[in-house]
Amino acid sequence: MAGEETKKWTFHHIGVIVDDMDKAIEYYQSLGIVDFPPPPPKTGKAPAGPVWVEITTYGEAVIKDGQLVNPPEKVTKAGRVAFCKIGSMQLELIQPGDAFRDVNRDFLESYGEGMDHIAYTVKAEDYEEEVEKMKAKGLPVIFSGKQASGGGFSYFDTRKVGGIITELMIG
Repeated sequence: MAGEETKKWTFHHIGVIVDDMDKAIEYYQSLGIVDFPPPPPKTGKAPAGPVWVEITTYGEAVIKDGQLVNPPEKVTKAGRVAFCKIGSMQLELIQPGDAFRDVNRDFLESYGEGMDHIAYTVKAEDYEEEVEKMKAKGLPVIFSGKQASGGGFSYFDTRKVGGIITELMIG
């Protein structure tokens, strides 16, 4: 029966890769169709984000035990993420950084800016089972991460038709 495989999934967002986050936000706001949350108050420190315990890209750990495995000599562009709403749909803008190679940076370098994934949440207690179901279909995990808070995600390579990655998130 159609839909049985994804009945535990809830649509979360569409991911769009951008080269310059500030320009992307300015553009979308100029259209008058998006709702970005207000920026955090300026404190002189970078805003707190998730603490990544582990990130793996193409099967190789890039962050392990909270530390970059092979830190670059210099990071020239920080990765950034911003969420906005267009009507009832949530859009994730991703500006890839250069601290490590990942799927998002590869997309930008290969195709330029654009939509690269559709994300769904699954309950924490169902997450591992859903990940295993996708792997059993022959879909490799090409990017994944685990947060200290218990959050996490897995990108599955579903680009064969349509060029779109499927992301499962703990939600």
